[in-house]
Amino acid sequence: MAQNPWKWIGPGLVVVVVLFVVVSYLYDQKVQMEVVSHMPEPPDVPGGGVYAGTLTDSDAGKAYLRLWEVNTRRLNGPAYDLEIRLNDAAFFKALAAVESKDERDADARYKAYQARYHFDRDLVFTVELHGPKGRLFDVKPKRLATLRLDAGAAYEAENWSESNRSSEYHREAVVTFARHDGHPILAPGTKTLELVWRDPAEERRAVWDLSQEP
Repeated sequence: MAQNPWKWIGPGLVVVVVLFVVVSYLYDQKVQMEVVSHMPEPPDVPGGGVYAGTLTDSDAGKAYLRLWEVNTRRLNGPAYDLEIRLNDAAFFKALAAVESKDERDADARYKAYQARYHFDRDLVFTVELHGPKGRLFDVKPKRLATLRLDAGAAYEAENWSESNRSSEYHREAVVTFARHDGHPILAPGTKTLELVWRDPAEERRAVWDLSQEP
């Protein structure tokens, strides 16, 4: 009596199909993991994850762009250029508004930034170094930055928090200045902030006039 070949071929095909599906799934997972592992982490500086191309679509975005420019000072130098941005309360408020879906979310984000950066008592800056020749990690920036208030009291940098996106050609960090007695570093009536950057090549100064409204 002849045997039916489909009795064996049918289950065999099912096994082949199942193996193909499993192998394809594992391969896709491997590719996805490789892609994710090579994706850079989000920037860990205030506003680092906000893309300028989308900001002009909303009033909140336009307000944030204006504050970004008002608070930023650009200083050229022989070995590298500097870009220094004052991250004050107004800046964080505008940033929270851009990143949020509604007013309640914006308020929560603003408070989270306040808890992280303590800009209600400290002065917080983002400092970027851009050097076409590289070797920027040879620079010891925390030792170079001094803050002056109204050309009087001077403070050394309390903390230099390097960004995860820094490289030999482009460095970025959050720099904090604080008082050791716990009081706000910025006294009422202060009119000017001056961040003095001293390196062997030259001295550069970034000034903010607090008497002027943005």
